Amino acid sequence: MARNPVLILCEGENDYNFLKSIITERTTLSNYNEKDRTIRKMWMKIYPTNAIIIVEGGKERLLRNASILVSKMRSIPKNQNILIMVDCNRKTPKRMSEDIHRRICNIINDPTRFPTHKPTAELKPLGYFHFLIQITYPTSTTLSMHVLTVPHSLEYWTNKVNDFNQLIRERWVKELSE
Repeated sequence: MARNPVLILCEGENDYNFLKSIITERTTLSNYNEKDRTIRKMWMKIYPTNAIIIVEGGKERLLRNASILVSKMRSIPKNQNILIMVDCNRKTPKRMSEDIHRRICNIINDPTRFPTHKPTAELKPLGYFHFLIQITYPTSTTLSMHVLTVPHSLEYWTNKVNDFNQLIRERWVKELSE
């Protein structure tokens, strides 16, 4: 049985180019405007890829859309995984992940989105730069949102480092690649 592709949300073009260079399996790029259609095709197995990267067009849009996905994904009858790659800038990885978790809880507690049968959302640290937000729906299906944080912007890291072998020694890249 074929595996569902993993949905990856990233802030912008540099993030996409970085992810594309480290993901060895085939990927597909989708624009944030196509998110609903992309998700539908993804779960209908129309995409012959292992990863779909959605470029959100900025951090604020990514943060807003990551929480909205909790509502959109509730009709999917299988457990799903989403990777969220976001720059921390001046926040710690924990604070950035807590911010996303808080936004998700706000969506869950919004009676227009979940009038009854609310899911639960739990935040777990899996590493210094890697947090898991586990959403469990009343149907017992789970949505695992892996928040992978970059200490600064990717532009900072990719301009600072001359080659990928040097970059892979950075702690946050090791966590990302595991």
